[in-house]
Amino acid sequence: MTHNLREVFTARRTVDSPVPNWASGFADWMHERLAAGDTRAVLGAIEAGPEGRRNHPTPDHLLPLHAALGAGGEGAAATRLHHSYTYGVLAMDAYSFA
Repeated sequence: MTHNLREVFTARRTVDSPVPNWASGFADWMHERLAAGDTRAVLGAIEAGPEGRRNHPTPDHLLPLHAALGAGGEGAAATRLHHSYTYGVLAMDAYSFA
């Protein structure tokens, strides 16, 4: 759900580094938007979400979520299957859409 490798390497984070508010805030916001079925917000998350650009300097690691959301079809409900962080700034969330 978040992907900024520059933050991992420049801050020399370890696998169990604490999660900063800018990373958890974005992941939580995305979870709320997905649970609410707010597709427009999800599609514009890099611009509209809290610290969107910091969490996703480029869109390539967020686009698979958009593809899965679209594959779920109109009105598909999001279910979070997994939620964890690696290196403190990489939210490893997994969702299904049905």
